[in-house]
Amino acid sequence: MRITKDITLGKFFPGNSFVHRLDPRTKIFSTIIILATVFAAQSWPGFALWGILIIVIYRTSGIPGAILIKNLRPFFFIFLFTFVWHIVFLPASGEVFFQVGSFKITGPAISTAIFYCLRIALFILFSSLLTLTTAPLELTDAIEITLAPLKKIKIPVHEFALMTAIAIRFIPTILDEAEKLYQAQSNRGAKFTGALNERLSALLALTVPLLTNTFQRAEDLALAMEARCYDNQAQRTNFNRLKWNLQDAVVLLIGCVLAIVVVSIDHLS
Repeated sequence: MRITKDITLGKFFPGNSFVHRLDPRTKIFSTIIILATVFAAQSWPGFALWGILIIVIYRTSGIPGAILIKNLRPFFFIFLFTFVWHIVFLPASGEVFFQVGSFKITGPAISTAIFYCLRIALFILFSSLLTLTTAPLELTDAIEITLAPLKKIKIPVHEFALMTAIAIRFIPTILDEAEKLYQAQSNRGAKFTGALNERLSALLALTVPLLTNTFQRAEDLALAMEARCYDNQAQRTNFNRLKWNLQDAVVLLIGCVLAIVVVSIDHLS
């Protein structure tokens, strides 16, 4: 099943690049700032700036360019739906490129459709970059340390951080399980192509064992944690302590400056 192989969310790409060595808190804060600006951006120059940045970061981190494409491939139908939606439902004003009866495809509609598709693509690429360059344990520690002040108002920060890390870690595991079940069902004659009823039947035969195996893995994990005397109330220390240094401050400052530049460009446009 090709789509499961293309999803990289939750997968860590080991490396020793500058991006990998950054404090995970820096990457989390920078990602939040960038994603907020990506959604707020309303001009092509702003998108071009983020597009250049994402390519530079992927190159710097040593992540193969093929992964850049694989990140986007599973979301093809989302891009297609977004594009068609804006082409069909935007008001037909401006230069007409194609017309059938009263239906018109105009230049502004095409431009807007591409704009929103690029927005989704940038969101996916920046989000994937966080998990590709940050080990799950580091991500858990960063979330817990960042949200530590919320403990004063009785919010279970450690449990939330652990839950987030487990959920992210389980994504590639579940996808691998889905791939194995897909191959097994295909060998047994299940048809994932053809008539709609055949595909739904095959999908049901895939979904039920996948859910069963997922719950079984979750139960096994819970039993393993209990066997190791895991106590969520215990005060914990980190084997590798996170250290915020000058390069982290510089990277975060650059991210803030770029965000301000993009917002300023939108305002001037």
